[in-house]
Amino acid sequence: MEMFLKPFKKWLMEIHKEGGVTWRHPTTAEIIKSQVVPPAAVADAPARAMLQNVKRFNSINGCNTCELTCQPAIVKGKVHHYYVYEEEPAKLRSGKRMRKQGEIAGMAKDCSVKGVKGISPADGIPELDAGVFVFPEYMHSLCLVVVLTFTLAMISFDGNWRLQRHMKEINNLISSLKVPDFLKIPQKLSSIKKF
Repeated sequence: MEMFLKPFKKWLMEIHKEGGVTWRHPTTAEIIKSQVVPPAAVADAPARAMLQNVKRFNSINGCNTCELTCQPAIVKGKVHHYYVYEEEPAKLRSGKRMRKQGEIAGMAKDCSVKGVKGISPADGIPELDAGVFVFPEYMHSLCLVVVLTFTLAMISFDGNWRLQRHMKEINNLISSLKVPDFLKIPQKLSSIKKF
């Protein structure tokens, strides 16, 4: 991630040092100087961990937005982690605190402090808070979790909203979709595994 961000970070720091980017307004011909500030980044869970240099989501301190510690639980022979919410609200991460934690973690080999393994490769980008700049992305967080969960519920459970009676019509509609060759062909609703 350091190698990936290095040229972008260098470019942003140079622009910030020079006071911004100068450009000409296309209508008024006025010369304007603007700062370039990336407010946030959207990434999947592994990339969020790499951008912030924190442990991954499935580790003891795997939350990239707070400092809660997970508790391990063995379910059907597999270790799962769950968060225990205490009476006090979770302490949210901040770039300033993460930098200090990263400096401490960086001094010792294979060490982390509250899940922070070292200084974030994004640290130093002007106006960017390394503690809060990374957001979960749409596909995994919404499509693959929320939409799939609701779809499975509408197929599996009884209720007047149940899709089972419309399954043939929905499958025919999905089968009639024409997609470009480089996209995955949408799967029929009947092929989705039930709860």
